[in-house]
Amino acid sequence: MTTSEIGSHGGQHCETAYDASGLVLQGTLAWLVTTLGYFNPCRYPSSMKSEQAFARKALADLACLVALRLKLEERPLESSYTSMLDQLAEVMEQPTYRDQLARQPRCLWLYGFPYAALHLAGREVPELRRLIEHAVALRYPLAWDGRPERHLENLHVLRLVGIAHDLPPSSSVFPLTLLSRSPNVVMVEDSDVYDLTHTISYMTDEGLQVPGWPASFDEADAAEVVRALLQQYRSAGHTDLVAELASSTVVLGGSGSTELAAAWRYLADQQCADGSMPYAMYSDSRSWT
Repeated sequence: MTTSEIGSHGGQHCETAYDASGLVLQGTLAWLVTTLGYFNPCRYPSSMKSEQAFARKALADLACLVALRLKLEERPLESSYTSMLDQLAEVMEQPTYRDQLARQPRCLWLYGFPYAALHLAGREVPELRRLIEHAVALRYPLAWDGRPERHLENLHVLRLVGIAHDLPPSSSVFPLTLLSRSPNVVMVEDSDVYDLTHTISYMTDEGLQVPGWPASFDEADAAEVVRALLQQYRSAGHTDLVAELASSTVVLGGSGSTELAAAWRYLADQQCADGSMPYAMYSDSRSWT
């Protein structure tokens, strides 16, 4: 990682961008552990449907983080990750949550990622696995959301948990994605950028496998698109997409780039003392058309 002065973070002076990335992660993990109780859709009454939906998505995102840690390193989990895993297991055991899942077989990613984290940690949940196998057999995940990025997400979940299927492979889906078309960075919406970063993540298994890009795909061009977007969203003050694009930069081989170093400096400067990040307002003009 490029060495540069990046100021202070939580009272600590960072000499390199690598220091900044480590401190951002430490702060984030600390904040997650103190707020785990909110990652439970069952804590909200049925009348608070939006809160339930948000908590289900947050739980899936938490599971993604744990699953990534389990895949990246074989050493025992740190206490913060163990706490997250315990929270996932506790929620999965709640009859109310399982009932919600049984009623939403199309939303594979919502319950697939929590199951994947537990599966990778050796905490098998047979009932949940049967639910996923049943949903896939009936092809419910395909019927809910026709976006190619969502289909890649479904394939990623099934790969993580080792469930056989006859869904179209990623090689057939990727040409339909926005990433395959070298998008104009001036015209993309926030939702487009999330689709781009998720496509990169799922096609490469978070950078752990060589992606099956088609011969017509220019990875260097994709890396340039990500670099331009990273600069654009850092200037706009969108912490969440800066983090997403920073991850994509690493996956595409840009670990030593100056733009990535600037992104880590920005995130370190923005992170609050409790480890949280300022809220980034989501915008997508197409939501109203």
